Amino acid sequence: MKKNIKIITFTISILFLMIITINASNSKKDNINNIPKLQIESNSINTDSFISDYNYNGAKKYLLDYDDDKYSLTIAPSSKINLKFSNIPHEYIISQIDSNKNIQLNDYSFEAPSSKGSYTYYVTARWYDKGHVTYKFTLYIK
Repeated sequence: MKKNIKIITFTISILFLMIITINASNSKKDNINNIPKLQIESNSINTDSFISDYNYNGAKKYLLDYDDDKYSLTIAPSSKINLKFSNIPHEYIISQIDSNKNIQLNDYSFEAPSSKGSYTYYVTARWYDKGHVTYKFTLYIK
């Protein structure tokens, strides 16, 4: 009888831990779903940007699984690049990673480099009442 009670108690404990783990996992997924998105567009071709890190509305995370090919556009030299936020930030800045220079923007757009190659960018957007999100994307100039 004591053995059965121990087995039942152990089983209930395991089930309880599984429920807590599943709920925690689902709340993390919900957090990233509530983060504003940024799409990159050029000549009617677009791609999502990678959310690199965020501290937004109480949710914080730093993500490492960036895939250059998944979050990229292949475009002609000097093409116009448009940034399309799902929720317009109060302020934002865009930087080209390898050159450590800030990019001049005009109405959420900028000109791609004129030289062929691969260029990766960070966009850091800030909402005064919610926090910030850093996005990452790559342009392949052919």
